[in-house]
Amino acid sequence: AAADLGAHVINLSVGGREGYQAKQASVDYARARGALVVAAMGNTGTYAGMSPAACKGVLAVGATTPEDTRAPFSTMGVWMGVSAPGQDILSTWLRNRWVTESGTSMATPLVARIGALMRSAHPEASVDDVIARIRSGSTDLGAPGFDEEFGQGRVDALRTLTMHDR
Repeated sequence: AAADLGAHVINLSVGGREGYQAKQASVDYARARGALVVAAMGNTGTYAGMSPAACKGVLAVGATTPEDTRAPFSTMGVWMGVSAPGQDILSTWLRNRWVTESGTSMATPLVARIGALMRSAHPEASVDDVIARIRSGSTDLGAPGFDEEFGQGRVDALRTLTMHDR
């Protein structure tokens, strides 16, 4: 529905182990309409596959701590694209309150915002180009290059938006 309404970026701070095929079909539908789909890896602290993060074509997001380490709750895996701050994040809550929350669902909106900035700055870019730029603009953490704990690394909005095309 969001893609039908013209959404260029879809944030999915949700996940589960059931319904993979339906979620993949929804991701495929959104991508066919030009939408970047960003999804939370999950909070199992294991290598458990959660969808929609594990769906093909999704930019899956893990969580980091304020010290730039992997948040202990962050799900890991080969499908992770990048990581973002996800521990002790100040957020709005019901009845005009503010709370501090932790989870990959807190990290994912930051990556979606970077995707929205990229789509705005480069409207001609394909979804795959935006994903590649977010990944290559990330700060490498953990093992050199891609790894299953951080993906390509922790996102860096300024670097992503100002780096030259490669």
